[in-house]
Amino acid sequence: MALLLALILPGAGHMYAGEVKKGMIILAFFFIIGFVSALAFFGAFWSMGGSGGPSEFVLVIIITLIVTAIFWLYQIYDAYQAALRFNTAHGLKRYY
Repeated sequence: MALLLALILPGAGHMYAGEVKKGMIILAFFFIIGFVSALAFFGAFWSMGGSGGPSEFVLVIIITLIVTAIFWLYQIYDAYQAALRFNTAHGLKRYY
């Protein structure tokens, strides 16, 4: 369940697994990444008329997508691990 929640909303899997503070930090970090990505995207888009070209625009998009994907995949994995830690600490069985 933690893994599915992390897929839908970053940080939700951690909150479900009892790591509320870590989940809130991840969620806030995702909003910050989104805001910075939007600024970089529009900055690169507007600079295309000046000295920058389409290559800068594409580079900004690729870098922000890679950073976001890596962080998103990591938080999904970590939410799953947090759920396993929670289950072990509370003596709950794993169901597959």
